[in-house]
Amino acid sequence: MNKLIVLLRHIKIYADTVITNEYVAFALVLLVIAIVVVIIEYPILAMILQLTK
Repeated sequence: MNKLIVLLRHIKIYADTVITNEYVAFALVLLVIAIVVVIIEYPILAMILQLTK
């Protein structure tokens, strides 16, 4: 879980520094949310991710 938080923080820093286009940043946020939802919706996938860490 900590790695996910660190990853999200890195994405935010990257978005703040590199991406000036609001729409691109918004699309990235939606993508991250979609990935999190998939992980929550499919516990098997989450377990696989836990094993590969």
